Amino acid sequence: MMSAIKPFCFSFTESVSNILITSSKTDLVEFNSSVTLVCSASGSPTSFLWFNGSSEVTANDRVHFTDGGSNLTIINVTRFDQGPFRCLVSNLLSNGTSDPVKLSISYGPENIKLRVNPSKEYYKVGSDIFFSCKADSKPPARYHWLVNGALGFTGGIGFGVIDARTSQSGNYSCQAFNSHIRMSFRSLTIPALELRMPSTNKINLVEFNDTAVLMCSVSKGTSSSYQWFNGSSMITANEHLQLSSGNSILTIRNVTRYDQGPYKCNVSNNVSNDISAPVNLNINYGPSNAKMTVMPVSSIYKGGSNITLSCSADSSPPAMITWMIDGIIELQDATESDSGNYTCLIQNTVTLRFSSKTTAIQIVGKFACRGFSLGILV
Repeated sequence: MMSAIKPFCFSFTESVSNILITSSKTDLVEFNSSVTLVCSASGSPTSFLWFNGSSEVTANDRVHFTDGGSNLTIINVTRFDQGPFRCLVSNLLSNGTSDPVKLSISYGPENIKLRVNPSKEYYKVGSDIFFSCKADSKPPARYHWLVNGALGFTGGIGFGVIDARTSQSGNYSCQAFNSHIRMSFRSLTIPALELRMPSTNKINLVEFNDTAVLMCSVSKGTSSSYQWFNGSSMITANEHLQLSSGNSILTIRNVTRYDQGPYKCNVSNNVSNDISAPVNLNINYGPSNAKMTVMPVSSIYKGGSNITLSCSADSSPPAMITWMIDGIIELQDATESDSGNYTCLIQNTVTLRFSSKTTAIQIVGKFACRGFSLGILV
């Protein structure tokens, strides 16, 4: 009796090859687009694994696998879904990996950064200020620059304000956009620290009589400290010079001719400073240091000598000098009758102060009954 022969079943598996990824879309926009990647292969594939870079892709709310894992669908793509994606296909005999595929995902602009150099709270007039704008964007962003809401410049990532004026203070905005017309804004305000010219209670002052008050203030910005200068010398307080209101007011008591200036006020805060235009005081003084000069110099003059007498003094405005007649006295062909005391009276018509000088002239050796002869040297 012959035994029955059991049949054998054979399953033939073909090695995987020609692994290829195709994409349903090529131009994607972040958060707006979805894409399906399809992995195909020749042979007898039994399993599919997907990789984004070196990381295995797993399913979640946005990532779905279908058709045995050969289809990968990403909903509302982000910039981190660009890949490169690879598909690993395997069966019992072999495995293989596709060539990498990258997705082109447009995004932004966002995370816009607006910088200013130098970075200060306030800027003094005449400063050079440079702005730059940068945003995360694909394709690269283009930029609009707005000054106080009005379009000022288009295209570049930066621009500069050279020799800044007060009129250029205000709000500077950077508007970034790309070909998908998504825009982003960033703004900053550029104030200026600007000084007014110091003001004074009086312009015309009289030495030793008047008190001058100089006041320094800013028209823009917030000041934190004040310094005063007379010429190149910094002013410190004493009995004659007093500082008040945070040093913004300088009081000069009983002014002297050395207090004429020029005065400048330096104002600063933590990040900037400015110095005012100079101010001069008109201080009237004198007459003082009166001098009488006799030429030629001698204790006794011979008859017939020519003698010149002149007077001078330190005075502002220039003093008026009075003799028997105004000006410089010249004795020509002097005689004994010209001998005597000669006095000049020096007067300042603003300070109302006077000074005088007297000298004795003695002439011997010639006498004339006609008296002395006076001449004026012009």
